This record gives sequence, structure tokens and C-alpha cells, in this order.
Amino acid sequence: TNISMPVRDHTGAVIAALTVPLLPQKAARFGREAVFERTQAAAEKISAALGWSDSASSLRADPERRDYPFSD
Repeated sequence: TNISMPVRDHTGAVIAALTVPLLPQKAARFGREAVFERTQAAAEKISAALGWSDSASSLRADPERRDYPFSD
């Protein structure tokens, strides 16, 4: 399983993705949700360094989306 988050430039355009491979044997140790949150935070930090601002963020995951990994 891979966890990926978009990296955005100053215009908000997605210009790259940050992907963290999550091996099943490591998922139990670190927790999928913790890796998800850290990957999201890292992608936001990279994006901010490129001039992106989260005031108009569409980077954050939407828990209402059907494909959101932690939805019921």
C-alpha cells in the first residue's frame, strides 16, 4: 500500500506527489493513520515552501469522499 499526497505550487496547481510506501509488516508498527497524517503534513510543508497557502486548500483529504482511506 502506498500513501500519496499532492504537492502544490504557488498557484495551487499540483506539480508533484509525495508517496510513502507502507509495507504491511510496518503498518502495524507505525499505524496507517499516523503515516497518512505525517505524509499530509510533509506535503503541505513542501507546498508551502513553493509558495502555496492553505487558505484555499484542496490538499486536505475529504473524509466524505468514498475513497478516503479511513472512512466507514
